Amino acid sequence: MATSYAESKKSRRETDFRHTCGLCMEPYKGRSPKILPCFHTFCLSCLTSLAKPVTKATRDNPPEKSEGSGVEEAGDRSTEMEGETKEGMGEGTEMSEKNGGDKSDKNNADLGGEGEKEGREFSGIHGDVFLCPTCRAPVTIPRGGVAALQNNFYLKHEDTDDITHPPPQCDMCEEAASQEASFTCDKCRQRMCRTCRRLHDKFTDPREHHVRALDIHEMTWMTPAPIKRCSTHPGQELCFHCQKCDVSICLHCKLTSHEGHATEDVATAAVRTKEEITAVLSEANKQLRSVEAAVGRLERDEGELSRQKEELTQQANTRYDVIVAWATRARDEFLESLTAKARTSLHDISSEKTAARVAMDTLSGAVSRASRQSALGPDTVLMKNELQAALLDKNVLDRYNELEDRKDNLTFFTCQADADAVDLGTLRTYTGVLAEEEESEESKTPPLSQKELTSKVLQLEAALDTLTEKQSSSFKELNDSVTTLQAELSGKDERTKISFHARMTAGEEFSAADQTLVFNSAVSNEGGGYDPTTGIFTAPETGTYIFIVTVDSFPKTKNVNLKLVLENAELANFNACRSSTAHAVVRVDKGKRVWIGTKDRTSFSCLSTTTTFSGAIL
Repeated sequence: MATSYAESKKSRRETDFRHTCGLCMEPYKGRSPKILPCFHTFCLSCLTSLAKPVTKATRDNPPEKSEGSGVEEAGDRSTEMEGETKEGMGEGTEMSEKNGGDKSDKNNADLGGEGEKEGREFSGIHGDVFLCPTCRAPVTIPRGGVAALQNNFYLKHEDTDDITHPPPQCDMCEEAASQEASFTCDKCRQRMCRTCRRLHDKFTDPREHHVRALDIHEMTWMTPAPIKRCSTHPGQELCFHCQKCDVSICLHCKLTSHEGHATEDVATAAVRTKEEITAVLSEANKQLRSVEAAVGRLERDEGELSRQKEELTQQANTRYDVIVAWATRARDEFLESLTAKARTSLHDISSEKTAARVAMDTLSGAVSRASRQSALGPDTVLMKNELQAALLDKNVLDRYNELEDRKDNLTFFTCQADADAVDLGTLRTYTGVLAEEEESEESKTPPLSQKELTSKVLQLEAALDTLTEKQSSSFKELNDSVTTLQAELSGKDERTKISFHARMTAGEEFSAADQTLVFNSAVSNEGGGYDPTTGIFTAPETGTYIFIVTVDSFPKTKNVNLKLVLENAELANFNACRSSTAHAVVRVDKGKRVWIGTKDRTSFSCLSTTTTFSGAIL
């Protein structure tokens, strides 16, 4: 039955001997407490007395109890507990072998006190055996004597005069109703009450789990590790590991939700898992080093990439500047040559034009004077001679006739250029083209499984159907566009055949305002839109047209105003003093008329050789 903390504290001050030697009943403080292999503790002074040399007969026949001998009384008391402690003898012997030998010097720190001095006076003979006064377990004296026995460090680090502990509580009970512990399991390292012991014995193998009464002297060394509790059953310790679910469980979980599952002790699972963690941790550290090295390599590659990019960028810019410089130089040289050639040709044309104008002025003046000569007289003969002298030489006249009859423009320049001499590929080769690296074996895509391959094929078939449908639609749209373009081109071909060029065959005189100039000689008339009898052009088709008119009039002293008319609307007007040219680009609907008319009543005449009217659809 659980007791209150105050009651247990009072009781412990009267009965708890774990801080006093069980032989001399003196406090351990300053007396070098030694823990035996069987985990019982006594002061060094008492153990030195126990370890005095004895004969084989004495060891075989222990001395009888005598009054006043605390050691013998303690030995007799411990005999009564022999039946309960036989199981611990094997463990005690094992611990004795572990703690013996050369390691004893390290484990024997000087705790001070009189007992240490007594131990130095006589410490027993190495190899002799004495019995534990409590459990009668044999204790072999290690090399170095009794003083070389293991110090009880649990007592060393406690203030045995001031510290008191609450009574030990059962580790298996619910926290809210925990009972005072009376037993302990050496394997589970758990303290338990009587009720929990019965439950423990029911579900554990007694050959592996040894349960014994809780010794009050063991409380100084038995400090259980922090207990992990079950989240499903609060207060229950996680004491099993379910191998099927790979989770730690309590006893209640084992009997309920994990019933029938293969389980193992949580300590065994922890040892096994620790070994697995060690192996995995080694591999993880190895992989971590590899990843760290890879990150470092990638960072260096990143820097190298930036450096190479900057270098190639500078190279491309330099070669671009070279190409631009070469192209600029070639252009400048070509334009310089073109300008020189044009200057020479223009000089020749200007010279010929000047000579032609002189001849034209001479003939024009002679014709004008002859036309005004009406009376017969001596001047008539002179006029004839003047006219004959003004007439042109046959070669000159043939030259002018050739110029008049020429329809095509002259080719003044012949440029030899090879459009394929420099192409984009050549420039790319000069500037630099990044080479495509061959795919390494490591970077190739691994082969697909049958399932993945089937999925890929289905996806490709669906994509192909979609592409085919889109392609059919695109082909239809393309055919419609081609048909439309063919119709438009066919109509355009018909329209581009509309053009005309007309001139006057003889000098025509005009004296009235709004009089139409009739160009009665049609040199060409594609489409039949121009009427040479009326001088009017009627548009055969709707479209954008260009009209050009050149008029050379006399007398030269008069300013004659003319106009280019579209259905009584002026498109352009110009002054025909001596000679003049005008043009207009305008949209003309089918059936609309265009002509040249006068704007005033001034009387004038037009020369047939230089007065023309032309037009064409664009």
